[in-house]
Amino acid sequence: MILGIDEAGRGPVLGPLVVAALAWNGEDELEEMGVKDSKLLSPSRRAQLFDRLREVGGHCIMEISAEGIDEARRSMTINHLEVLAFSSVLSSISQNSEVLHPDLPSGCTLSMEAVPSRIDHVIVDAADTNADRFGKRILHFHNELTGCSSISINSMHKADLHHPVVGGASILAKVTRDMRISELGEEAGRKIGSGYPSDPVTREFLRSWVGEFGRYPHFARRSWKTCLAFSPEQRKLSDYRS
Repeated sequence: MILGIDEAGRGPVLGPLVVAALAWNGEDELEEMGVKDSKLLSPSRRAQLFDRLREVGGHCIMEISAEGIDEARRSMTINHLEVLAFSSVLSSISQNSEVLHPDLPSGCTLSMEAVPSRIDHVIVDAADTNADRFGKRILHFHNELTGCSSISINSMHKADLHHPVVGGASILAKVTRDMRISELGEEAGRKIGSGYPSDPVTREFLRSWVGEFGRYPHFARRSWKTCLAFSPEQRKLSDYRS
């Protein structure tokens, strides 16, 4: 059994960071299904594959809220947060039970279904400029959490482009995050955009919300530069780890 791990939502100023793992018996079937990097698929096709992958494959999905991200960044970098999240979903799948690293912030939720009994190999989409270092750190924390050192990890950049099992994980992460952004927009009662700092709809939402209420919405990452530009609190960026 092979396991792929990827994330969605590292850069946005709104909404959660989502890390997903997908377990599958080889990659040929995934390739035949048309599974690939989520960015190469239409929203409707991603949704179709999302349902199929959740129905058939073993998977684990972790969500870290905006509040949790801000909490974590007071003591760690975003890279380290992702290492802890990746190692936790890997450990949860390998142990077939919820295993969360104790340094993860509050505001983390994990869902897991149809987890296989054995993982032979793991492929991760590296979130660090040094892909090998990223994989070694994940393996270190996995071994620390589980006491198991029999799993091998292949950590590489653009793994979602080259390995369908990682592409499948990217679909799980992307669709989950998109659903949360849709729900948050409904909660806010107005358009919030994609949540990315470059999105003018998102920027206007933050500007108008702070102007109206004098505070951020709970799903905004207060430690992001985009939020600090509209901040009623005027927190310093140096208060957080980059």
